[in-house]
Formats: sequence, C-alpha cells, structure tokens
Amino acid sequence: MNIDFFFNDTATTEIYTLSLHDALPIYIEIYKLLNLINNRISYGHFIINENNYPTFKNSILVKDSNNVKFDLLKDVLNYAILESERFFPMLQLVLWGGKKAEEAILFFDFKTEGKA
Repeated sequence: MNIDFFFNDTATTEIYTLSLHDALPIYIEIYKLLNLINNRISYGHFIINENNYPTFKNSILVKDSNNVKFDLLKDVLNYAILESERFFPMLQLVLWGGKKAEEAILFFDFKTEGKA
C-alpha cells in the first residue's frame, strides 16, 4: 500500500522560465537537501517523483489489506503530513531563497516559541 505526499505550491501566479543551465544547480541542491533530510528521519524518506515534486514515501507491511485498521492508516497519514510540513520551509529556502542545502538543513531543529 503506497500513500504519496508531494508539495505543489500553486500560490504564486508568476511564471518562471529557467534554462537548463539555470535550473541544474537548483536540482542538485534539492537532491543534496533531500539526502540530508533522509539522513535525519527514521521512518519514510523523500524522493523526487515522476512529476518532479519532492515526495514523502512511506510503506507499511500488512498481511491482509482488507483488514487494515483505520487508526493505523490515520497514524501513517498524520506522520507523512507532519514530516512534509516540517521540511517544506527548507525546500523553500533552496528553491526560492537561493540557499545551499547545507544552509537550509540548519533549520531542521528550528522551533518557534510564544505567540506573534
């Protein structure tokens, strides 16, 4: 059973045209960042899917797919959402902020406190 999550940021209305020369360094940094992220998580992993979206992949083994408990699926789904949301800012730093993967991963343990 596979449940895939991917980031699809459609909030912007601007159209960007990148030549291969411009885009290649970004793709390299994204792959570096996903490698750094995957080394820090213990369950599941991030890949670039066939549509070129960062995707969180997670698998569970079940003996009888007809008797999978809802709570198990809910837990797996919640974990995938949590991990995706946790790493989304780092992907944004590389994609839109022009940061290197090593700089973006510094936000891995970044936690905010208080209220704005």
